[in-house]
Amino acid sequence: MAGMSLGRLSNEDVIFKRKFRWTFVLGDYGGNLVVSLSNSQYKGHVCKISARPSITWNPQEVNHIIETVYLPARASWDPINITVFDIAGDDYMYQWMRSFYDPEQGIVHPIGDGSTTAGAPKKTGLLNLLDGHGSTIESWEIQGCWPENINWGELDYTSSDLVDITFTLRYDRAIIYNSKN
Repeated sequence: MAGMSLGRLSNEDVIFKRKFRWTFVLGDYGGNLVVSLSNSQYKGHVCKISARPSITWNPQEVNHIIETVYLPARASWDPINITVFDIAGDDYMYQWMRSFYDPEQGIVHPIGDGSTTAGAPKKTGLLNLLDGHGSTIESWEIQGCWPENINWGELDYTSSDLVDITFTLRYDRAIIYNSKN
């Protein structure tokens, strides 16, 4: 019987992307990498849960004679919810927040007023999906990142779970780069 092959699935060059093979890194202005999944040379929290970017198109309605058509007019990048392990001595999320908001004085620093790091609070994120050998097969550059909200989590005497920090990452745009085509 002809045509019984598995097609593309039986091709040894096919690489399935896996949900557990990824790293996420935020870059400070000045080149410091601060959040990573697996490399201990970086300072900052260790990512536990993240997601790839997603986009929503806000349509523009165009009325034409006897019909209405819709065009993709304005892109809106959806926030990403991220969970990191809270490790003693790593207060990166708090320091990031302090780069634009001072809770002791109750003031928000306007961007570019000279009192904060250039570009704060926005950073550039890099989300890499990896193959089984640790090589990057997909890379997302997430531009203009900042924490829309930060939740330092609940504590519970009846639980032995690890303490997490969850935050929502708001960003301007994302660009994908595929390493293997």
